[in-house]
Amino acid sequence: MRHFKSVIFFLVLVFVLVASADSWAALTGPGSISYGSGLYALDDKWTDPATRLSWNVFQLSNGNYEYDYTFVLLNDAKNISHVILQVSSNFSAADMLSGTTPGGILGTWDGQGQSNPGIPAPLYGIKWNMSGNVTSFVWSIVTDRAPMMGNFYAKDGNASGGTYAYSGTLGLFGNNVVVPDSVVVPIPGAAWLLSSGLASMIGIRGRKKFFSQKFNLSFIKA
Repeated sequence: MRHFKSVIFFLVLVFVLVASADSWAALTGPGSISYGSGLYALDDKWTDPATRLSWNVFQLSNGNYEYDYTFVLLNDAKNISHVILQVSSNFSAADMLSGTTPGGILGTWDGQGQSNPGIPAPLYGIKWNMSGNVTSFVWSIVTDRAPMMGNFYAKDGNASGGTYAYSGTLGLFGNNVVVPDSVVVPIPGAAWLLSSGLASMIGIRGRKKFFSQKFNLSFIKA
């Protein structure tokens, strides 16, 4: 009976993992926000529908995820100084695998002496600094972490500040960008294999017990 309960527990666990994998899969694919539609911006020509953050998230053949992002402005807008993409609190530098755009700095970023004017709240995430005069930035994160909803912040290159953008509305983050979570992605095939194996174990133990009781085969252990 004790073994039977253990098997049931593991079957329930596998079911939860598979259901979670389905919910993560729903966050994969392309998406975007732009000024006036999920993205807030202030000053200069950043306050234009052309100011856009887009992404594409997909699972690689080895089970890891690739997160590709593009932040773009009007060609004659003020240049980008840096961008920050939120990750969950348990995400570490070791979770940024080969294929991740170099130069990302992981930390907690706020507006207190960190050149992030207008940021609605401290943001734990990865920061990329720009070099040169750029009005667009393309970057990638490769990780074994599943997707979740999070936030984004960007600032212009003017030292005096005052031009920036973030996911959300005036004074509030919107939690409307797909970003890496801190949960390791289970491999669906392995999860199904585990559940099938456990189900087989239940069947075998059940048959052994049935025949042992029916034919008094004491040498067959239930």
